Amino acid sequence: MANFGPSINLSMAKLVGVFWFFTLLLFLLFLFYGYAGAPEELSLGFGQPGQYLISKGMLFYLGAGLFFLVNISCYLGAKLMKLRFQKRQIFYYLRQWLRGFAGISNIFLTFLLLFISMYNSSESFNLSRYEFLVYVGPILLIGWLILLVVIFMRQGKREPVV
Repeated sequence: MANFGPSINLSMAKLVGVFWFFTLLLFLLFLFYGYAGAPEELSLGFGQPGQYLISKGMLFYLGAGLFFLVNISCYLGAKLMKLRFQKRQIFYYLRQWLRGFAGISNIFLTFLLLFISMYNSSESFNLSRYEFLVYVGPILLIGWLILLVVIFMRQGKREPVV
C-alpha cells in the first residue's frame, strides 16, 4: 500500500468524519420520526400478530442507548488508542476504521428502525420489497470487520503491532 502523503490521509479522515456525522443525523432523524409515528405497542415478530410486543418508549430508549453505546465506545476507543499508538501509522488507520465502524453501525440501526416502523405502520407497505434492508446491515458490518483484519495484516508486514 503506497503512502500518498498527508493531504490524502487528511482528506480521507475528513471524508470518514463527514460520513459518521451524516449517519448520526440520519439515525436520530429516523429515531424521532419513528417514535412520533409509532403506535403505543410495536410488534417485532413475523409469526402471529402481537407475538413480540414492545412499547414505543422502550424501543426508543433501547435504540438510543445502543446508538450512544456504539458511538461513545468508538469515539473513546479512538481517543484511548491515540495514547498508545500516537506516533505509529496504524493509529491513523485504526482511528478511521473506528469512525467508519460507528457510521456503519448507525446505518444498520437506522435500517432496523426503518423496517420496524414500516412493519408497524398503519399504512400498507409491501415489506418483501424492503427485506434486503435487514441483511444489508450485517453484511456491511462483516465487511468492515474484514477490513480490520486487512489493516492489521498490511501493517504487520511493515512494522510489528505492539
